[in-house]
Amino acid sequence: MRKAGLIVAIVAFVLILASFVSAETGTWRGFVKITNGTGNNLSAEPGTVVDMYVNGIWKKNTTATSADVPFSGYYLITGVGNTGDAVTFRVWGSAPDNTTAEVFSTGWHPGPDYGQWFNLTFTAIANSAACNHSKACTGGYCCSGATEIVQAAPYSGTAGTCQASACSASSSSSSSGGSSGGGSSSSSSSSSSSSTSSGGGAGSAAVTETSTVPGTVSADSTATFSFAKAADTGIATIEVTTSSTAAAVTGPQITVRETTLAAGSPTAGISASGGSGVAPKPNQEVVFQYLTITKANIKDADIKSAKVKFQVAKSWVSQNSIDHTTVSLKKLVGSTWTKQPTKFVKEDANYYHYEAEVPGFSTFAITGEQKAAPTTAFGIIDAIRGFYAGKSSYTAFDIIDIIRKFYAGG
Repeated sequence: MRKAGLIVAIVAFVLILASFVSAETGTWRGFVKITNGTGNNLSAEPGTVVDMYVNGIWKKNTTATSADVPFSGYYLITGVGNTGDAVTFRVWGSAPDNTTAEVFSTGWHPGPDYGQWFNLTFTAIANSAACNHSKACTGGYCCSGATEIVQAAPYSGTAGTCQASACSASSSSSSSGGSSGGGSSSSSSSSSSSSTSSGGGAGSAAVTETSTVPGTVSADSTATFSFAKAADTGIATIEVTTSSTAAAVTGPQITVRETTLAAGSPTAGISASGGSGVAPKPNQEVVFQYLTITKANIKDADIKSAKVKFQVAKSWVSQNSIDHTTVSLKKLVGSTWTKQPTKFVKEDANYYHYEAEVPGFSTFAITGEQKAAPTTAFGIIDAIRGFYAGKSSYTAFDIIDIIRKFYAGG
């Protein structure tokens, strides 16, 4: 049974590898047109993202915008496929009529005049509508909190709201005041702002967010600090329980900031910034996000315990072959990264959710361990399917090595 399953895997992989090896490059050019709310047609500007699909499957491609070609609004799209494949283009995050070239063939696809091969038109949506990138908005700004979304990776879903003006810090507050008795909970108000430095694995721009619990927090109480930018920082809420001898605390604050490590600092694992796949090695630690968490208006002596609730994108877990049960929060203590007690809580359509007990606040890293390579025929089949679908961090040669080891072991 084991050998029969492996034969299926090898046959499938040989077919895939043949297409992988024989795939060649083709280049198209075309015009992208945006229709705004008043019906005026505007040529696309740099920042508009064009996707390429081969036989209905999204493919990584190189997009050169109008700044790189002779005529404004035209794009050059370069991607890999096989002769005879159907090629489809679309504007990322929108739903225009997809334009399909006749067939894929290698080399340049100029057509008799510039832009014949694809001509995409889509209508920018109104302010307050959900959006994925700023060029989709009539107001010109797609905002998520204080961060403008210029573009995002394919299939990442709705990420912001169209606005007429530049993004500004968002805030929310509740009517509840401070806690007054043991075990009670305080709500929080929060504000966020973007920084200019590079962020961690969850995004390309560093994000800072401060959450404040209004009113007074008494001794032996739990204050909950909520954060609206969990999609960027990974941190959803932080619960702080005061000690029984704590003095009354007024207006405590916690700030979460995406961060990068200074040169020469010890790392918590292999970096996978931006969600890019890291070649899998069994039990290799991969970093999702580096963070600093700081506090104000509350003393260390007043804190009995703290719990950090955070989330990790499923897309990152999949792309980097992470075992989601190994995700944890690490704290930098001196020059050593120490894993904090972390518990998996739940999952939803886009995220895995966790909570970790921490002794205090400083620099942290969210990390996960990569899975061991598959050792069964069915595991190899799954790896091949993932490779073919473009959802695996394994290369063709990685899979060949896995198959060799499978044979060597049996």
